Amino acid sequence: MRANIFTILKNNTNLKDDAKRIYRLITKESIIVKYNTYNMTLENFVDNNCFRTWAGRGHCIDLDDFKQTINFNSLLRNLENFDEDNTEFINSFVTYLEYSTNLLCLADSFCSKYEQVFKRLASFNQLFQLLNDSINILNLKLIEDKENNIIYLIENKPEVTAVAEIEKDKDLAWDILRYNHLLLKGNIDEKCKILASMGKSIEQQRKRLEQISDYTRQLSSTIFGALNNFDIRHDNCTFGNSDYHEKIDSMSKTELENCYDELYQLILLAKLELDNVERVQKMKALLNNVVC
Repeated sequence: MRANIFTILKNNTNLKDDAKRIYRLITKESIIVKYNTYNMTLENFVDNNCFRTWAGRGHCIDLDDFKQTINFNSLLRNLENFDEDNTEFINSFVTYLEYSTNLLCLADSFCSKYEQVFKRLASFNQLFQLLNDSINILNLKLIEDKENNIIYLIENKPEVTAVAEIEKDKDLAWDILRYNHLLLKGNIDEKCKILASMGKSIEQQRKRLEQISDYTRQLSSTIFGALNNFDIRHDNCTFGNSDYHEKIDSMSKTELENCYDELYQLILLAKLELDNVERVQKMKALLNNVVC
C-alpha cells in the first residue's frame, strides 16, 4: 500500500534536520513584526527588547555575550559533527532546545504586553511547534522557575512529577525536579546536597514509613544506610576520619553518581508509599460509606 506524503514526513523525523530548521527560524527568519513594517528575527527581537531585564542572563550584557558565555559555537559544532544517536549530539540538542525555548517564551511574553506594537508571524508558530515536537520526541518536560522567568528541560518521569506535586516544601519540590536536569549530570556535590535535603524531609516520617509493611521497613533501612555511608551526611572519604569507608573512597565519580541516582529513586518511592497510605485510608472510608 502506498504511503501518502504526510505519513512519509511523520515517519522520517530527523533531529539533525530539525536542529538546522530551529537555527534557521531563530537566526534567519523574520518571526515578529513591529508596527507592520519592521521585521525581526527571534534573536534580534529578544536582544533589543527583553534580554537586559531577564533574570536568566546572569551578568551577560547582551545576547552575544550570553552565547559566548555558554560556549554556543561549540554546541553548534556538536550538532553538526555528531550523529543524532551520539550522546554529545543529544546533550547539545537538549541545551539548544532549552536556549531556543527560553528565547521564544521571552518574546511571547513581551509581545503579549505590547500587542498593539508587535505581531507574531506564522514562523513564530512554526518554531513553537518544532520545539514542542522535538521536546516530546526526546521525552522531555518543561519546568518553569517563575521567580526568574527561566525554562528548564528535564526528563519526563511521572514518578518525579508525582512526588514534586505532593511535596509541601516548594524549594525541595524544585530540587526534586532539578535533580534530573542535564546540567546536574556529573555534578556530584549538587546531587549530594539535594539527596541530603530529601533525606532530612523523609526522616521526619521515618517511623510511619517503617510501620507500613516489611517492604517499607527494608526500604527505610536502605535509604538511611546509604545517606549515612555514601558520603552524603558524613565525610566517608577522608582517610583517618571515624566515618571513613575505603570502598566508598575508592569509587569513581561515575560509580558514586550511579549510587546517588539509585538512592534518589528509592527516596521518591518512599515518598509515594507515604502518600499512598493516606490515599488508601480515604478510599477505604469512601468504600465503607458505599457498602454499609
